[in-house]
Amino acid sequence: MFRRLIYATFLSAAVLSVTSCADESTERERIVEATPIGVSFAKVLSFCKSKYAQCSSSETAGYWNQKTNKSVGVKSISSVTDQHRYLVFFQAMTSVYWGFDRDGKLIDVWVRKVTDAI
Repeated sequence: MFRRLIYATFLSAAVLSVTSCADESTERERIVEATPIGVSFAKVLSFCKSKYAQCSSSETAGYWNQKTNKSVGVKSISSVTDQHRYLVFFQAMTSVYWGFDRDGKLIDVWVRKVTDAI
């Protein structure tokens, strides 16, 4: 019985991580459609505050893209856009990061989906 529970747990984690990766590009396309590359810092911040419960912003630092291990931009906005708990052990979270140049124009959007065991 315990082996079946362990097997089901690992199988669920594998399925969640595969579907999470597949959805990042779709979510990014949706975000870029709403906040196109080149739009101003103020417009993205306004969009973020109207759409999500919590937005963080910095006018002095870009964001760190953990996928590419590079800093993006000189200004940034970020928000947790979605958070779910699956089964008893897993939590999935989607975050979006917007990076801006020194003129405050959007240069990149990164969507990060993470599934963690609790």
